[in-house]
Amino acid sequence: MAAVPSAATPKAVALAPVQPDPPPAELTLREGEVMRWLSCGKTDADIAALLAISPRTVQKHLEHIYVKLGVETRTAAVMRSLTMCSEHSVHETGLQGPLRLRMALSNR
Repeated sequence: MAAVPSAATPKAVALAPVQPDPPPAELTLREGEVMRWLSCGKTDADIAALLAISPRTVQKHLEHIYVKLGVETRTAAVMRSLTMCSEHSVHETGLQGPLRLRMALSNR
């Protein structure tokens, strides 16, 4: 009688290679300004007053920023920006963290 494979016998499964996340789309000048104020802890109303736009327009800019950065919250957007600035600029300027984020966003 032939041996029947057991259901518990593990089978080899070929896994597809993990692809890195694509780089985020570049923010517009206005989105960069919104991110700069967001990184300073400003509310939507504060940002609206500073940029002379409506709070609803700030919310729309944030929606676009979230999509471009691949995040869902304002905190995650700031953290993602900090990470991106750290990765891309330490070699160029030697600056790290929030200082680099503020400089990068203010230069847009």
